[in-house]
Amino acid sequence: MQIYQNSDDPGAETRERLISKYYQPYHRKVDGLVSENSDEILLSLDCHSMEPIPPKIAPDRDSARPLICLGDANGESCRENWTQVLRHSLIESFGLEAADVTINQPFAGGYITRTYGNRPVPWIQVELNRKLYLSDADFDSDSLRMKTNRLSTLSEQFRRAIGQFVTRIHARR
Repeated sequence: MQIYQNSDDPGAETRERLISKYYQPYHRKVDGLVSENSDEILLSLDCHSMEPIPPKIAPDRDSARPLICLGDANGESCRENWTQVLRHSLIESFGLEAADVTINQPFAGGYITRTYGNRPVPWIQVELNRKLYLSDADFDSDSLRMKTNRLSTLSEQFRRAIGQFVTRIHARR
């Protein structure tokens, strides 16, 4: 689907309007929430999904992607031991192998993680491989609808992992 007609470039005026209308208010809100609540926030997560197979232009195009990738900007946005605690919590909660959950490979954290991490709140980017919820087994072959229990199961596993993380971090304090 083409978004802009006759060009791949929306032009300076449209870019500025979009930045002003969406980007700047979003980041003002995030910055405000973090500033006003930093002593109440244990950890912030920037959650994404990733393609199971990297595109040809991706730096990781020659390797298999993990099921979950945690990015802490190579230890800059969150204490590395916290990222390890979250990794172990996800492995246990999802019943995964250690190799299925990586840190900073292939993604070390994007703009939000690098911008807001440890200023003053720790931040981790979480990339979930779409294989976790978009495999053939997750769909009813007759209706081609997603089995509703799969998303509920994933949500519960993620909640459990976060709960384990919080319990473990508080036990270390």
